[in-house]
Amino acid sequence: MRFWNMTIATLLAFGVTFIMVRLIGKKQISTMTFWDLVSAIALGSLAANIIVNTDVPLWTSAWVVVLWGGLALLMGWAALQNRKVRGVVQGMPTVIISNGKVLEGVMRKERLNMDLLLTELRAAGVFSLADVEFAILEPNGKISVLKKSQVQPVTPKDLKLSTSYKGLTNTVLLDGEILPENLNRLGLSTEWLLAQLASQGIDDPADVFYAELGTDGTLYVDRRADQQVERWQQH
Repeated sequence: MRFWNMTIATLLAFGVTFIMVRLIGKKQISTMTFWDLVSAIALGSLAANIIVNTDVPLWTSAWVVVLWGGLALLMGWAALQNRKVRGVVQGMPTVIISNGKVLEGVMRKERLNMDLLLTELRAAGVFSLADVEFAILEPNGKISVLKKSQVQPVTPKDLKLSTSYKGLTNTVLLDGEILPENLNRLGLSTEWLLAQLASQGIDDPADVFYAELGTDGTLYVDRRADQQVERWQQH
């Protein structure tokens, strides 16, 4: 009997958690704010409680998970609608280096020491504090850096050079399977792709691991044979 109770509890916890996570929305861990992280941990803990706590009825525990997820969803909606609420829930960006000067008072307020600051600067590709014009502590704990103009890389715009348009590439074949929906969006056909592959000596799309079409019309193809060679070389 306990086996079936645990099975039902696990399925219920999985289903409720999955639904609530999908409703709350997706975020990369790197973009999660402190509130997002705490909310996610609490949601996972409540879901785990459904499985391990047999003294509380399943539906009561499930309701707690739904209630917590609903509150998190409500807070997220309120943050989208109101900037002041967003500042309370998510926090606001804070300038910690201004015009090349470190704002020690702001760092103390944010509980940020120089070791952590230098670590984040190195992660952003800055190895000297003298190269920083502005640094901003973001709500997710990351530090955004604006380098001084003297140490910024030269761009074609600086040299007054014209450049061609370069947009997003489109995946047209993945893991041996042609993606007709992507081809249709580009106004191309499966026959066109097969002809392009044949011109590169590929008769079967299953021999292709990945293929993408650039905005300049260039088709990049990665064959499965490349991976087989790599695995063979590792032995």
